[in-house]
Amino acid sequence: CMANLKYHMNRGAHVEEEFSFMEDMLEYVPTAYDVQELFGIEGNIKKTYYSAWKRIFRYPVEFSHRVKNPPNNLINALISYGNSIVYSVCLNQIYQTRLYPEIGFIHEVGEGKLPLCYDLADLFKPIFTDRTIFKVINKNMISEKDCIRKNGKCFLKESAKKIYVTELEAKLQTTITLDDNRKMSYKR
Repeated sequence: CMANLKYHMNRGAHVEEEFSFMEDMLEYVPTAYDVQELFGIEGNIKKTYYSAWKRIFRYPVEFSHRVKNPPNNLINALISYGNSIVYSVCLNQIYQTRLYPEIGFIHEVGEGKLPLCYDLADLFKPIFTDRTIFKVINKNMISEKDCIRKNGKCFLKESAKKIYVTELEAKLQTTITLDDNRKMSYKR
């Protein structure tokens, strides 16, 4: 999340205050008493992170805070949709290893939940979901006209989903160079 803010700060977005707060919150992580306290720190960081988005977007969109079930606006619908894709990509990659998705480090087992998938997805959601949202909004590829609102809920039109998936898949296929000079896609 901080890397995303830093990237946009370097391109003129005025998110220094949020970035500084997030840096300060990180100091509490090593002394957190338990997982619940870590979740509290993460919650404060995410709330601040999302509050900075309005200064990152180049086009007017309604978004002030995260609303999950159901999403109430375009950005929340994109976040929910993108995160669900990241969860499925992470789960698919876990199944290609000898790891057991029902054993996680931070998230707990619940009915129908696979904690390791959530643990891994949390690392990748800012890279895939959030960066894709910034791109499709800032390049005006998806806008308010690409969603359907009904009874306080917001749903993406199929055309918006296709655009989003195409951009997310391109991000997953992006190749990075590792420290040992090997090249690997984000998905791998």
